[in-house]
Amino acid sequence: MTGGNRSAAKKTLAALRTRLVAWLVDDAYPLWSHNGIDPRNGGFEETLDQRGAALLHPRRARLHPRQVYAFAQAPKFGWRGDAAGIVRRGWRVFRR
Repeated sequence: MTGGNRSAAKKTLAALRTRLVAWLVDDAYPLWSHNGIDPRNGGFEETLDQRGAALLHPRRARLHPRQVYAFAQAPKFGWRGDAAGIVRRGWRVFRR
């Protein structure tokens, strides 16, 4: 890869990262923080439908650690929601 191609590739990757972070902060974290948490037990929902409503699917063991990790990273990306509270509740539910 030549220097010019490398530079163009870096710019493309930087632009894609910016779009991904914006989607996480503006769309994914707000949606999952409002619709992806089970109001009965505080755990996470396995899946959401296209309208954002929780689907009644069995929950896999990896669901909670994955969501806990995702929300633990949220403040690093600039999300200003209650990540710490979500992480605490999700981890508590998983350990139970």
